[in-house]
Amino acid sequence: RLDRGVDMAKVPARLRSVTYSLSPMRTGVMHGLFKDWASGMAKRVKENAVDAGVFCALPLGATVWYALNYKENEKLEHRY
Repeated sequence: RLDRGVDMAKVPARLRSVTYSLSPMRTGVMHGLFKDWASGMAKRVKENAVDAGVFCALPLGATVWYALNYKENEKLEHRY
């Protein structure tokens, strides 16, 4: 019972601690996360193949083409 002069912050409260753990007998608990891992990754790669081509392969190819073209033009410039 609380008296009128007692502040709520000074009333001791009982705290319960709960500990969660996995049982060593249940080894298949996390199996659902990795069951279809390979097919899921294959699906994501297929979905993002166009983006990877546009944002990775295309700039790389353009850079190589530019470097080869620059080198060729440099050779032709010193020809005469």
